[in-house]
Amino acid sequence: MTSITVQAAASHVAGPVWVPRGALWAAGALLPLFRWLHVRGERAAARGVQTEQTRRVREAARVRRQAADWAASDPRILAELLAACDRHERGG
Repeated sequence: MTSITVQAAASHVAGPVWVPRGALWAAGALLPLFRWLHVRGERAAARGVQTEQTRRVREAARVRRQAADWAASDPRILAELLAACDRHERGG
């Protein structure tokens, strides 16, 4: 294995950063708004996940009820439908 080491002197040193006059004030004033929006977005996302899970459970329950009607005529279809319901509830 070959390694190469390069040493170079720094050619540019950054100077102080200029901050606009109202930037700190604006950041301090807007920070509570951004925090509120962030919390609100997280709550909405959580509701969306719960709604998706609830929908999956309801759909699977409906198919299970329909599958119970076919249990006597074809047990293999029943087993396939129940397995599909399980996968659907898990989101797979």
